[in-house]
Amino acid sequence: MRTEMSRRASFHNRWFASALGSVCVLCLLTLGLPFDHPLAASIVDYQTPTGVVLASLLTNIGNPISVLIVGTIVAILLLKNHRALALFMVLNILLVSGMNEGIKQVVHRPVIRIHQFLQPTAQVFNTPLALPSPSLPRTVYSFPSGHAAGSAALLLGIGLLGWSTRWRWPVACGCCALALLVGLSRVYLDFHYLSDVLGGWALALACFSFLRLCFAARRLLR
Repeated sequence: MRTEMSRRASFHNRWFASALGSVCVLCLLTLGLPFDHPLAASIVDYQTPTGVVLASLLTNIGNPISVLIVGTIVAILLLKNHRALALFMVLNILLVSGMNEGIKQVVHRPVIRIHQFLQPTAQVFNTPLALPSPSLPRTVYSFPSGHAAGSAALLLGIGLLGWSTRWRWPVACGCCALALLVGLSRVYLDFHYLSDVLGGWALALACFSFLRLCFAARRLLR
């Protein structure tokens, strides 16, 4: 019994530390990074037509509509045998989305417009490869990156699903790599500062850790 209680306390402490640490990082990132502007100003030197095509395809994964559609599909597929996980997936995406909009309104960081290279969508072969985000009047600020936060929220949920299988590490590594690429594509396409992307990841991890604590307290997820 004591061993079980110790294990459960360790689990709660780990996720509490993760949530608290992520919130602290998020707060610090609201101040920006010293190299945000120099990096944004120099990124155009590394943009190539091929790179823009690949980055535009990757950035679509974090599009709010893509995240909502994929998250809903995964939740529906899980509904029959894994209701708690399906609920977690939906709540996690909604929480990240709502917090992202709320933080944008508090921080008020202007949207980056250093260059006008293939904006707002990448026009390659006369085909828009980067899907436009929903046009919402309130979404006029850049911190944190909604694409980085949304894709991380979705991929964290998928990673949690794969964690109970023998493919846990390949799934976890694949989700981390994809979230990294989506976030960096926002910087490469000159849509966000690096601190915006890091803030999006911190927000997603904070929400994920908080929900893990809540679900564990209810014994809905181990």
